[in-house]
Amino acid sequence: MIYVFKSHRDLISAREDILKTLRELNPARALRIYVAINEALNNAFFHGKAPVTLKIEKDTKESGKGERLVISVSCGGSGFTPPKGLPEDHVPNGRGLYLMRAMANSVRFEDRGRRVVMECPTGDSSSRG
Repeated sequence: MIYVFKSHRDLISAREDILKTLRELNPARALRIYVAINEALNNAFFHGKAPVTLKIEKDTKESGKGERLVISVSCGGSGFTPPKGLPEDHVPNGRGLYLMRAMANSVRFEDRGRRVVMECPTGDSSSRG
């Protein structure tokens, strides 16, 4: 599933559809994944530049990681250098990064910080992500 948003208004209009897609792909973790995606999308709009692209893929390859969702959010901004480690949850800046890292099993930044890639397993809801 690929979404391309030319404005923040486009994103607001698509939020229900994104959540519906997540509930179909991963019902046990849909809300947690949605929080991570929402933070990544908001960061891309408020700190980057449109258009913003959201890509949600179900990865079923035999990689030893099991079935998972691979989610990427990218924008046309100048990028940034993500901080190392997990920001404190009470710090005013970095809360979006904190939430993404808390809700997904892995978070990595590519293309000089213009793309964030998150991985979330599709197994039972007892583990993180």
